[in-house]
Amino acid sequence: MVLPWHQQAWGRFCRGAPTVHHGQLVIAPPGTGLEGFCVDAGRLLLCSEPDADRETWCGKCQSCRLFAAHTHPDFHLVTTEQESARGEIDLVMAYSARYQDTGNRQKKTRLSRTIPIDQIRKLIERFSTHAHISARKVALFIAADRLNVNAANAFLKLLEEPPDDSVFILATSEPSHLPKTVISRCVQFALPGPDREQARSWLEEHIPADEIEAALALSRNRPLAARSVHASGDAETRLDVLRRLAGVLSGAMPALDAAAALGKAEFEEVLQWIQSFAADVIRWKETGVAPWWEQRFTISPDNISSRRLFGFYDKVTHYRSISRGNLNEQLALEELLIFLRKTA
Repeated sequence: MVLPWHQQAWGRFCRGAPTVHHGQLVIAPPGTGLEGFCVDAGRLLLCSEPDADRETWCGKCQSCRLFAAHTHPDFHLVTTEQESARGEIDLVMAYSARYQDTGNRQKKTRLSRTIPIDQIRKLIERFSTHAHISARKVALFIAADRLNVNAANAFLKLLEEPPDDSVFILATSEPSHLPKTVISRCVQFALPGPDREQARSWLEEHIPADEIEAALALSRNRPLAARSVHASGDAETRLDVLRRLAGVLSGAMPALDAAAALGKAEFEEVLQWIQSFAADVIRWKETGVAPWWEQRFTISPDNISSRRLFGFYDKVTHYRSISRGNLNEQLALEELLIFLRKTA
């Protein structure tokens, strides 16, 4: 089902489907339904008898039945081990298994956060033949920005000389991590995020009304992320992160103790939470608009250095930009939280 805030974008995509460009770069904020939109786009492109009036696939043809059963031979899904294991969309796990060593993945203590060249080699091989039952072949890249350098270079060759009747859908929330050469060969399709009322209205069907505001605040108004936070019980974890950051900033908690605790969580996710916290404090300091968590912690913006606060934000941004490389994550957290303490 197309989400309310994607209705207009979905209509545009449907109208252009008959003559779709072979490279589609679909961009949206995380936690707002990007992956689901792109899955539905693949389903529509493979349908033998799409309903133009209702702007949807027919649901009855052989292609639609195979797609729903997760066995469509002309639909290919490439993503990271980490993304596949999230399990938020059953179809993602089922189709991505064709490109991953699932047996070996189960033995790992840490799943890969990148898309390796092996997956692209398999894709190139499978795209060298004609479509089996549909008029075209569709490859969906979820978290396309996770292509490592070799994988991106290999995929670029496929994108430059696409096989007949092939469509590549690249879904990403961070297009800046994709090579410019890949971006330049795609048509960009931006999806809007929801406004506050749309997010609230949608969440009313998924979580208790008295928990909506907190879930939205923790997920920065991203409704699917808010639903995930509620379902996973992750809200307490995120509140604990805020408590530790506030403790470091106020001097109530040693920076190294907080870094040790935060080091147990997923590094890139922790960096996002830290950056979100820094943005809240900057807004509070510069505009007087207090963050939603103000009453929970004893912090005052009056004794915080604006110059150092902006410096802290820039340092977090820097670490986010290099977080996919060879980085000592624990040392990075320690440096960040020591710096945070010095902003007061």
